[in-house]
Amino acid sequence: MADGQIAPSRMSPIRFDWQMVEALATQQIIQAVTDVHQQHPHEQIYGALFFGFYGDGSAAYWPSVAVGTEQSLDTLVERYRVAENTTTHKINKLTASLRWSGPDLIYSAEPSTAEAACADAFTAVASQTQDFDEWEQLYNLFLACFPRAAKCASESLIQAALVSPDFIAIAADEAEELIALSLSPAQLQRHFPKHGS
Repeated sequence: MADGQIAPSRMSPIRFDWQMVEALATQQIIQAVTDVHQQHPHEQIYGALFFGFYGDGSAAYWPSVAVGTEQSLDTLVERYRVAENTTTHKINKLTASLRWSGPDLIYSAEPSTAEAACADAFTAVASQTQDFDEWEQLYNLFLACFPRAAKCASESLIQAALVSPDFIAIAADEAEELIALSLSPAQLQRHFPKHGS
């Protein structure tokens, strides 16, 4: 429905400010990338991602953001290589597995007070639903804000020349359903070919 309204079958229409979610999420990525750029100006930032999505039918939490640089990824890969005694020929596979692993990346940011409050506000609204299916409908609308925010943040960061033109930002949920929504078909094929059509 229009204006951020959803009307599940057995309840009154519920309103929530989805544009606020998207705006906060967009700013979260921009701020995280800007911070890394300022603190590590000689590192090449390749991407950023939302990670740690959680919603269980009674509460939803705002995701964290991780920022990847080629240099910090090399450091991370070397740590894993030494800790796991990984052979050199497995480095490419290890690098690929860590490149978009939010919990592993060295640079990350927890949700701000405003972002956490937005998730709490969503939880309060979603708790008005009658059952889990209705709650899940609303949660899916909440999740859908993050791929849009990732696209918007990418465009802004590239236009500001804080990152290279091949920078991408994604929403990386556990089921990996939001990744494709975060990228153009060409970006998806290049970075996540298994998700391409």
